Amino acid sequence: DYAVTSNSPADGAWNGRNDISVYIAPGVTLTIPNWWNFGSRCKIYMGAGSKLYKWNNDSEYDQIAINNGTVIFNDGGEIEARGIKLEGGTLWNKGTVQLWGSDLFFSDNATSVVYNSGTIHSGNTTVGQRCVLWNEGSFSTGALKGSNESPQIYNAKGKTLEATYFELGNNNQLLWNDGTVTITGAINTTNSGAAIMNHGTLNGASYGGSAGIKFYNATDCVVNISGETLIKNSNSYWVNDGTFNSGTFVVNSGGNNVYNNCRLNVDQTFYMGNNDGSRFILQGDASVICNDFV
Repeated sequence: DYAVTSNSPADGAWNGRNDISVYIAPGVTLTIPNWWNFGSRCKIYMGAGSKLYKWNNDSEYDQIAINNGTVIFNDGGEIEARGIKLEGGTLWNKGTVQLWGSDLFFSDNATSVVYNSGTIHSGNTTVGQRCVLWNEGSFSTGALKGSNESPQIYNAKGKTLEATYFELGNNNQLLWNDGTVTITGAINTTNSGAAIMNHGTLNGASYGGSAGIKFYNATDCVVNISGETLIKNSNSYWVNDGTFNSGTFVVNSGGNNVYNNCRLNVDQTFYMGNNDGSRFILQGDASVICNDFV
């Protein structure tokens, strides 16, 4: 085990080593050279007010790599780097992660997990195959995407997740929201089994669902789409049990599993497909309010 008790660069003898434990004392900065990274099955504990810093001139080598079985536990400190790449590792964050416009990337090659109960700011975020992004704090990023099979993204009650663009584009990808998710651009789900389950508030500039996706807005929950909502393909399920607000609403290309069980408010026009087998199902005491119906 190694204790870092004064501001210093990482020991060159640690580079790439497996099975080491490093403790960074409160208020202490550990600087990682651009050629240096932890190996596999390492444990790095950051005390309150400590800092893990990796920021030089090469974007590839400035990434902090969290490899197979390695865990970084940030207990109220700060991680600052040009990016983080997870390949079978775990990041527990109770402090701050600041990537200054660079990426948080989960590799498809091994299952990785990020648990955030602090604050994370990243450039773009890609959640890889069978990886988990679990947010119980504040998370903001550029584009947020799922990659390959079965990534899971969870946002807890009372917490915020923000992105400029959101996409689930492969099988069995999931966003489960119990808090507030705000996407300043488009929300797209484009492949079989990709699902958005909203049990809180979901905001976006547009929403598109196709190719067997699933969308559910739960009772007493709210979705606000400022532009177009587009549902298409007969295997795509859209179910609203809460309040869904949209600029325009379009069902076409054979979309026939579209169920409104509560309140659908459309600022402008509600469009139905023309002789293409599309169906919109209004159940129980549900309502649709729109400016025009085509």
